[in-house]
Amino acid sequence: MSSTSRREFLKVSAAGAAASALNAGQPVLAAGQTQDTGGGGITPTFQPAPAYSEARRFLERSRFKPTASGTRSATFILTDNAPNSPQTVPITGTGTGQNPPLTINSQFFTCTGGVCDIGANSNVFVNNFFTRSFMANGGNPPYTWSGTPPAGLALRPSGLLLGAPTATGTFTFTVTVRDSAGATASGTFSLTVTPPPLHHCRLRPAAKREGC
Repeated sequence: MSSTSRREFLKVSAAGAAASALNAGQPVLAAGQTQDTGGGGITPTFQPAPAYSEARRFLERSRFKPTASGTRSATFILTDNAPNSPQTVPITGTGTGQNPPLTINSQFFTCTGGVCDIGANSNVFVNNFFTRSFMANGGNPPYTWSGTPPAGLALRPSGLLLGAPTATGTFTFTVTVRDSAGATASGTFSLTVTPPPLHHCRLRPAAKREGC
């Protein structure tokens, strides 16, 4: 692809995991932004200089570190002062081998006896907003989540749990994740909801409640 304006033009091309840009005109073109988007284990490893002059070429390489088998894609984006900026080039890579089994990632929870407390080290009060995110590893993304959390909370298909619990107590519930190939993994989780703290004014004698 190319763009023209007077005697300047920018050409971007891709071969494998590398993308190059060449300024074949006389004026200096400024490269304001270069990035790979789309994920899938493709990440940039080099960022070009902010500007490059006539016949100056830079090469942007991307590292492909797939987290699952199959084809992964990204887009190389170059933003500069050329007329048709931004310019894009697709980048793809293929991961081979067996995917790790689908599992629920519980590293940010406190787990005992096969039950993971999602509110450990937090103050979870009744009728107060609460949120947590569930994550998975392995399998074939994207993932879809389901489950029946305590009353007042909702679990979205993205794995986001949010809401305001409406009752106090310790609640245990099961969460299931499904990947794009139909594989599933389940885990047992708990959440302890407590009453809100008493206001400090209630603990003072009536005659000393001025300013409360």
